[in-house]
Amino acid sequence: MFLVVLILAAIVWLLWTLHQDMLEANQRQRNIKMELIRLVERMEKILEGQGAGNSLPAAPVGLNSATKPAIQTLPKVGAVLAERIISARPFESIDQLRAIDGINDSLFELLRDRVSLD
Repeated sequence: MFLVVLILAAIVWLLWTLHQDMLEANQRQRNIKMELIRLVERMEKILEGQGAGNSLPAAPVGLNSATKPAIQTLPKVGAVLAERIISARPFESIDQLRAIDGINDSLFELLRDRVSLD
């Protein structure tokens, strides 16, 4: 009888230990998930800041002649959108920017006064 009680106690202790380990593992996973969310949010802010300029550039960016880095100085324009703008050349009108995937009405309004057809 003593041996049965001892075996049952060992099983209970083992199950309790496994349960505690699982709780700790779940907490570590939650902590990692929260840290990843924070990192993604920070990266989004950094990436938004790379293409965003709050002031008008000294001269408008020429849609038909500007380099990719020059186009990326425009607000909210990153590498992918700059490539799309370059691929859509030549522009005969600034309004043609509206047809580019990724440029909605609000972004167009932001870009309109910062670009030229040069």
